[in-house]
Amino acid sequence: AEAPRQILALAHALDASLEVDIHDYKVICPRINLADRRGRYCGEPSSEQCDLCLQIEGNDFGVTSIRDWRAQHYQVLQAAARIWVPDEDVAERLGHYYSNLHIEILPHEQLDLSQIPPHELQLGQNEPLRIVVIGAIGKLKGYDILLACARDTRQRRLPLEYHLLGYSIKDDPLIQAGVHITGRYLDQEAEAKLEVIEPHVVWFPYTWPETYSYTLSLALRGGYPVFAFDLGAIARRLRTSVPHGVLWPLELANEPQSINDRLVAYRAQWVQS
Repeated sequence: AEAPRQILALAHALDASLEVDIHDYKVICPRINLADRRGRYCGEPSSEQCDLCLQIEGNDFGVTSIRDWRAQHYQVLQAAARIWVPDEDVAERLGHYYSNLHIEILPHEQLDLSQIPPHELQLGQNEPLRIVVIGAIGKLKGYDILLACARDTRQRRLPLEYHLLGYSIKDDPLIQAGVHITGRYLDQEAEAKLEVIEPHVVWFPYTWPETYSYTLSLALRGGYPVFAFDLGAIARRLRTSVPHGVLWPLELANEPQSINDRLVAYRAQWVQS
């Protein structure tokens, strides 16, 4: 909790320029990801509600006052020569708390998607819609949602097939629910492994406001249709770069049957007669 003051004191002692690269929400909340115990976006409530959350849920810094926490970080941010974030959504979110700061937007990559053709969908009458989730999937990235959707698919015998390019916090329940899991992969292998799956769509069931997402870049480079909740940098990037990105309200995270119904309806548009 003393780190902001110590960083500021060190910069002054060295007469050094202080530059701040922000890629999570630590300067807003000591719980860092703006998520509750279920891994769902907290909605950024009032300071009083934040204090209650810190007392009940705890945090790695032992902080109980959100106002004190933000005041400490504000001192550092005010003193910084430069502040940069990877996406406009992050800058806007920080601006709600620190309105007079100049925040630069520097994406982690420079992607030129203008030459990438959209992935053409064609499904046979009996072919399931192949849906791939990418990454190391835990609570924040929708593990429970993926599991619930896979179980509902199996129970209702829906024409959907879930794949995980990567791994999860607990693979066995996913496998038992019918999810095909590749396991860990190296970054340089990701594109080839994605092509082997031959997904029809890529889904990001992430339930916190991501600040960028390299895995989204992987999907965009492949030209795949992308589904995600309307939250964070993933949603903003889809709005501005993908002609057929589909954004769902976050409330659907609690409705696996509704998610599957939407995916089945999407599949129906592309089945060859």
